[in-house]
Amino acid sequence: MIQVMPFQFEGQNVRVVNREGVAWWVLADVCGLLGHSNPSVAGRRLDDDEKDTLNISEGIRDGGVFADGRAQSVVLINESGLWSLVLTSRKPAAKRFKKWVTGEVIPSIRRTGAYVASAVGDTSETLMARAVLAAQEALQRKDAELVALAPKALAYDRIAGMDGLLTLTEAAKECGWPPRRFMALLHEMRWIYRAGNKGRWIGYADKERAGYLSYKHFEQTHPEGHLVSRPQVVVTPKGLARMARILPALEDAA
Repeated sequence: MIQVMPFQFEGQNVRVVNREGVAWWVLADVCGLLGHSNPSVAGRRLDDDEKDTLNISEGIRDGGVFADGRAQSVVLINESGLWSLVLTSRKPAAKRFKKWVTGEVIPSIRRTGAYVASAVGDTSETLMARAVLAAQEALQRKDAELVALAPKALAYDRIAGMDGLLTLTEAAKECGWPPRRFMALLHEMRWIYRAGNKGRWIGYADKERAGYLSYKHFEQTHPEGHLVSRPQVVVTPKGLARMARILPALEDAA
């Protein structure tokens, strides 16, 4: 499910796309706020797993993303990409923007699935009523998703009893996700991180202790001709079953 959430920061519009439960920010909006004059250049500086493209074919026309009828796609950035742009901004507003995002927007999205902004003249009762409505709508959406995913969850209960380990790419296919987006989401959820800027993926220790992730050693031929053993993070059956319960499958993924 994809939902566009329009926010305002100090009078400027900021659009956030809720994509399968993950918040993606419109790159052009963030660049405008933070003083990055060329969004294309700013986007190229981000890692591949920090950005993605939303196409008009995905059916999103509300929230102003494709309202002008001309744009066919828009570049989105995830939370990791957002912080990369904040840290490289020289504008004084960057610090205020960071506090607004961390103190208001992200906690509200994670708590209710929506953002409730105050307006001039709003009373505490009005804000509370709007927050309750937003939370109810989010719960209704999640209930509908759980009903749709119930057969898939039962299937993954059986997966938990399987033997064998899966690479991240194999696990992505089992869960119905494109591998690149799957790994980016696991990175956001603090399951995996990169060794260095663009190094190999490594599993977080708490996910290893929980039995969700492990390692396999693969042999590779060194440029000098001898064999070397390289560790690679892999997903256990228990980890795959856990992922299947928390990641809604992308039925129409390309």
